[in-house]
Amino acid sequence: MKTRMFLFLAAATLLLAAGCRSIPLPEGVIPAEKMTQTPARPEQVEPLRRLAASGDPDGTFRYGLQLLFAENSRQPVEKPEFPNGVPFGIRPENWSPADLWIARAAQLGSPEAKYYTAAARQAVLERRQMLKLVKEAAEAGVAPALNRLGTYYYFGMGVEVDNAEAVRLFAAAARQGHPAALHNLAVCLMNGSGIAADEAAAVRLLRMAAFRGTEQSRRNLEWCYRTGLGVEVDRSKAFYWKDINRIPPAGTEELFPADKVEELDLQVELP
Repeated sequence: MKTRMFLFLAAATLLLAAGCRSIPLPEGVIPAEKMTQTPARPEQVEPLRRLAASGDPDGTFRYGLQLLFAENSRQPVEKPEFPNGVPFGIRPENWSPADLWIARAAQLGSPEAKYYTAAARQAVLERRQMLKLVKEAAEAGVAPALNRLGTYYYFGMGVEVDNAEAVRLFAAAARQGHPAALHNLAVCLMNGSGIAADEAAAVRLLRMAAFRGTEQSRRNLEWCYRTGLGVEVDRSKAFYWKDINRIPPAGTEELFPADKVEELDLQVELP
């Protein structure tokens, strides 16, 4: 009964991480390492615009991200040219300037832009196009793309089901501290999907994901501590994790040890 309940809860998040629901991905569709917290000042945007105009892939992607912050601005923004033809079968008149610049960055080879385009515009891309972009971004080591591709292999979305490959991809993203990948790897460990079952290791990964804000990990931690799945029954800790909207306050990591991501290979035998 414990495992069946965990399977039900965990599968919901794997679906969510794959983008199959209307709820946003845990990490959003913009790679966190490239996203600025506030719009850049005009004097900061201009160098990015010049980089984009010169055809620099990373500069073009970062310029597109900055335009996302200014989409409600009334100031007109020029759209990019596509010397090699409009990619992905898109219709420029239906895309915002920000998305067009990011699509241009993807055409130029930016792996982060490829992932963003696949994740943000999946409704208008053909499945084979989306899968190709995600695979190329994953091959370049983009953590959200590794996690998303893992869900494709887990569920057989456009590819054959391969749980071992899903685990490999989740592990690669988890080593970068990606919250959803940490959770999804925990699911595989808890259920023995593509890797030998290890409930205790799964709980450690759930704590890592929970401290990074993954809601489903907090739900499952509450269940684990309440039922003794992978840990000793501890109703106080179960009560702590029951409030899924609670963000663990600073300092509580010592009460609920969240093992360091770089120590994963020491604790779990990963592919």
